[in-house]
Order: sequence, then structure tokens, then C-alpha cells
Amino acid sequence: MKNQKEYSQKVLDNELALLWVNTIGMMLLAFYCVYKRFDAAFPWLTAMVGLPWAAWAASKSGYTMKSTKQNTAGGITYEMAMLEAKAEQQNPQTIAEETVTDL
Repeated sequence: MKNQKEYSQKVLDNELALLWVNTIGMMLLAFYCVYKRFDAAFPWLTAMVGLPWAAWAASKSGYTMKSTKQNTAGGITYEMAMLEAKAEQQNPQTIAEETVTDL
């Protein structure tokens, strides 16, 4: 269970995948517009690519700040890791047995 990504990381990965699909699609549409000599579409094509990337940047910034707070002293992830490390130092045999029974 420890190796699973947390929900916010999954959301960020999905957003990035959708962004790339959108970007490639808009680039293909732009090439088609050039081929048909229709240059009036470029402003909205640019917006269709640029605005989602700007929104993703804000989302990524929020996720990075959340991760930073969690993984520093006082953050929940940091504190849980410290408690697990302390428990392992105090009783390594019990933790090894729990790991074997979990498999």
C-alpha cells in the first residue's frame, strides 16, 4: 500500500496527460489551418493551448506547496515517517514479522 500514489498526485498526472492530448490536437489543427491557408484560427488555437497550461501551472504550484508542507518538520508525512523509524529502531523484529505476515 505504501507504493501507491496519493490522490492529488494521480490527479496531477491525469491533468498532464490531458494537456498533452490537447496540445498535440491543437498543433495538428494548426497545421491543418496552415495547409488550408486559414490563419484566422490562430488566436483561439493559441488560447486553447496556452490557457490550460497556465491552469496546470497553478495546480502544480499548489501541489508542490502542499507536498513541501507535508514533508517538512511538523508535516503529517514527515511526522509519520519519523514515528515509523523510531518504532523500527525500538523493535525491529516485530516490524519484520508484521511485514512478512502482510505479504
